[in-house]
Amino acid sequence: MKTITHILFCLILTTVAVRAEDFHMVQTRIQDELATNNAFPIPSVYVLVLSNDAVVFKTFDSREMELTIARLVESGSIPPGSVLHVDGPGYLNGPSYEQSLAFRDFCIRIGIKLRVTARL
Repeated sequence: MKTITHILFCLILTTVAVRAEDFHMVQTRIQDELATNNAFPIPSVYVLVLSNDAVVFKTFDSREMELTIARLVESGSIPPGSVLHVDGPGYLNGPSYEQSLAFRDFCIRIGIKLRVTARL
């Protein structure tokens, strides 16, 4: 009986691991805002790229961002165990260290991993 339970556990674990995916949230500038106002720092947004959609956030680690990502994980659109990559160019001010830590903790709580990509 122990052997059967162990085999079933391994199969379930393998199924969950195979389902995990990589997702990207890309920081990008708002070009029309930059062109009309000569704004500095350069205004930017965060775009969560999904397989069939994209969601745009004005603020990193906002309550709305957390609620949306939590709903996507809960619905299975972002499978548990997935990795969320935050990508951005070096010329934009990215999230602060504190924001990154808080968002990482949030991701851990909902069952996904966070990777902040090195800026170029």
